[in-house]
Amino acid sequence: MTGDANEAKAAALEAVVGNATRLLQDARLLQNGGSAGSALSLAILAFEEAGKGHIIENGWEKPRGAGSQHSYRHFMAFFVLQASFTQKYGLDMGTVNDKIAARFAALGLKSGSKVPLPPMSSDLRDELRADILPQLARLSDEQKAVFGIEQRWLMKVAEAVQQGQLEKIRQSGLYVDTDAQFAVTSTPKSVERLDAERWIWAATRVLNLLEKGQYDQPYSPLAELVTAANAGDKEAARVFDAAKASAAGIRDVSPDGFEKNL
Repeated sequence: MTGDANEAKAAALEAVVGNATRLLQDARLLQNGGSAGSALSLAILAFEEAGKGHIIENGWEKPRGAGSQHSYRHFMAFFVLQASFTQKYGLDMGTVNDKIAARFAALGLKSGSKVPLPPMSSDLRDELRADILPQLARLSDEQKAVFGIEQRWLMKVAEAVQQGQLEKIRQSGLYVDTDAQFAVTSTPKSVERLDAERWIWAATRVLNLLEKGQYDQPYSPLAELVTAANAGDKEAARVFDAAKASAAGIRDVSPDGFEKNL
């Protein structure tokens, strides 16, 4: 790459990082102001923008049949999140990825296909679990608990991205939808704060990876809270215990099952 090309790349990355940062700052202001719908939409834009930054940084090119630029950027942002998560816990996902690819091939599914993915079979789930669980044996019980929280959070992000629903979710924070009889089916006011927060966090994590390579960061608000509590932060422990008690009272969830239900 020539000197001029390097300068252009650096300038593009600086602009992308600045724009993603601005979008996240605006999303946080809207979230704190009670406008979860608009916050959700800006957070997803920031997620996509940070994904664009990683594409520029790594020189990736969109393959044919990969869908729109929006969906490609969404996918690459998630790819970075997933890769950094496995790096954080030192997981070797080679065998897992091979088995998933083999299943897709057996079903006749190709990369970039818009056909909805079939549910994972119980046999494949057992095979993947058998590959991953031995790698977690070296983790402490506290680390395993945080791993489980972060894995569930990441799967919620993965579901939206891999099913190509993220652009539709973004629009749900901006538009009123009606059915054929003009009955209102959704409005930006119906967006939950928790959903907006999830995408603010996802976008922030992808941006942190682009700017600082922070693969060891917590991957959800709950994981950050539990990690701090495990490290001896008394205030974090107090907040976590209060959240468990609140969940038990409001949602009929036992305190021991609190982490599994978020």
